[in-house]
Amino acid sequence: MPLSHQPTAIWLENHFEIYGDKAPNKEEIQLSVNLKKEVFEIYVREMTCSQFEPILQYNVFVNVWNSLFPHVKSRPWVDVPGKCSTCYLIDRMRKTATDQEVQRHLGLAHQLHRGGLFMLEREK
Repeated sequence: MPLSHQPTAIWLENHFEIYGDKAPNKEEIQLSVNLKKEVFEIYVREMTCSQFEPILQYNVFVNVWNSLFPHVKSRPWVDVPGKCSTCYLIDRMRKTATDQEVQRHLGLAHQLHRGGLFMLEREK
C-alpha cells in the first residue's frame, strides 16, 4: 500500500469501528443502510477538515476498502436493520449523530440490544 493511502486506511478502520456492527458468529462487519459512495462523502468531508492528509479519488478509496477491509459490507437494501423497531431507532440516531462518542455509545446500545433483548422483541 502506498504511503499516501495510509491516512485513508486509518480513517476507514476508525469509521468501521464506530459505525459498523460486528456479526456475532463470523468475522464480518456490516454498515447499516450505507452505500460506499455515502461513506466516501463522509470521508471527503472529514478529511477536508484536517487539511493535512491527501484525499483519494473515489475509485482508489473503494480499492483501499476492498483490499484492506473485505470483511466490511454495506447493506443498502435493508430498511430496518434486524427488522426490529429498536434497531431501526438506534440506526436512525446513528445516522444523525455527529459526535463520535455518541456514535460509540449508540453502537454499544445496539450490541447490547442484539445480545439479548432483540429476540424478546421479535417474539412479541
